[in-house]
Amino acid sequence: MSNLQQSAKNKLSKKQAIILVNGKLSLGLNESNTIFSNVNEGKNVWWFEPDNSKFNENLNLLLNDANRRVLYHFFIPKNDIINPKTIFYQRKDFDNKSQIQIRDNDYNFKDILKSEFSFRKYLKNEIKY
Repeated sequence: MSNLQQSAKNKLSKKQAIILVNGKLSLGLNESNTIFSNVNEGKNVWWFEPDNSKFNENLNLLLNDANRRVLYHFFIPKNDIINPKTIFYQRKDFDNKSQIQIRDNDYNFKDILKSEFSFRKYLKNEIKY
C-alpha cells in the first residue's frame, strides 16, 4: 500500500478524534471546545480556520498525523491568546476568522502564514492509535 493510500486510510473525522481522545484520556472534549485538522496533503500542512472568539474560552486543538498514526492534543487556556487578529492571518472573506497553517513535519508546531507563532507550549498529549 502506498503512503498516500495508508494516509487516507488513517484519516480521522473530528468526531472520531474526539471519541479517541476522550476514550483514552477522559478530557471532556466536544464539538464546541475542540478544533481539528488532518494534514492537507496538497500542501503538507495542518490547516484550520477558527473563529477568533474560540480563543476566549478553553480550547482544545487536535492535529492528526495519519502517516505516523498519532493525534496531537493541545490545550490553550482561555484568554491566553488575547488578540488572535494580531497573531494569525485573518480571512478577508469572513469577519473575525483566523487561518492557521502548520507544516506537518514541524514539531514546534509554528504557524507559517503570519507570525510563526508556536503552539508547542500547548502540547499536552500525543495519542498513538
